[in-house]
Amino acid sequence: MRISWKQITTVIILPLAAAAMLAIAGCSSVPQTANAAATRKIKVGFFIDRGSTGSGNMRLARLLYYMPEVEFEFLLGKDLRDGRLMKDKFDLLVIPGGDSGLQYTSMQEEGAEAVRRFVAAGGSYFGVCAGFHCALNKPRRIGLLPFTHLNNSYGLKAPLVFELSERGSKVLDIPKGRYTVTYSQAPIATAAKQPGSGWGEVLGVYLNSVSSPSRPNLNFVGTPSIIHGQYGKGKVIATSFHPEYLASTYPIAYGCIYAVTGLRSKPAFPAKSPRPIRIAFYCDAMCKEKAIAFFEFDRQPDFDVQTATLGDGVLEHVDALVLSKSRIDSIRKYLTNEKNANFIREFTERGGKVYLDSVFAEIAPKWNNVVVVPAGKSMVEAIRADFPPSSAQ
Repeated sequence: MRISWKQITTVIILPLAAAAMLAIAGCSSVPQTANAAATRKIKVGFFIDRGSTGSGNMRLARLLYYMPEVEFEFLLGKDLRDGRLMKDKFDLLVIPGGDSGLQYTSMQEEGAEAVRRFVAAGGSYFGVCAGFHCALNKPRRIGLLPFTHLNNSYGLKAPLVFELSERGSKVLDIPKGRYTVTYSQAPIATAAKQPGSGWGEVLGVYLNSVSSPSRPNLNFVGTPSIIHGQYGKGKVIATSFHPEYLASTYPIAYGCIYAVTGLRSKPAFPAKSPRPIRIAFYCDAMCKEKAIAFFEFDRQPDFDVQTATLGDGVLEHVDALVLSKSRIDSIRKYLTNEKNANFIREFTERGGKVYLDSVFAEIAPKWNNVVVVPAGKSMVEAIRADFPPSSAQ
């Protein structure tokens, strides 16, 4: 029987070609799946209640806020007590620096127990400085790691050097070796009984020390700088130093997030104009509303915003001072302080502008260049209207 070329093409060649195309498509689907996994979203809760109100915490919040794969939300102690921190709603809880005793007071034992349940169910925990202290196993703390601390073992703020072990390098996926970091009054940790089911390990130890007037012989050498562990089904990591303070130690912060979530990510900070409007965002105490307002300014490409207090020379280098989302008694005290008033008056006489929420209208100084933004009007737009691009060059 003679077979025509048309039959050969229909019966043999076309099916083989189709199979080859399917095979190629199957191969190409592997990196697509990997990319989908690499860009998965994780939901991060960031504790910002009493005990975590320092403006420096915006450094850590900013790293997380701008990670493309992160959905970010500020959490209060009340949120923890009310059951908002659940494994099906959040992947990671971050407790930043501050005062661990006040952090516990904010969340109360009911909130601390909510954190334990969250981690035990498979959630992740990342603590920094006070958040490190909160994770230790002692009364009136959350208690996630088999470590406690020595009494009155707090040094002053200083750069310290720590050695990241080979195990630490593997867990954080960054090079092992020595790192210079910003330390600020975190306690010396020491081994203790494991709270609940789980374990803990030291990933790095300090190589130098810092003392305080009350403890001149305090010695941090050989004590834990990073502790990693498990509590129930969840992962825990905590640093007694601040990895968010220096660009050179950002990789440690990224590594800690990777260690407990598996997410490899870096922040994509907003690009800024060649000459942005420079803004000092007054921060008496960072709260949820103030932090949200800060990021509203920060994500504008034509704004360069920093949290600030007076007395540190910040008004020498900015175009505008913003007094927003604060308690009226705090702003009144701030404005009536003679030293502060002189700083602001000199600033406005140089052409700088001060912007206040309308709720502060009755206490606003009656000087030139003091702007009370009406209720319902965007402060961002009010500032932008006063500083058109030509005037910011």
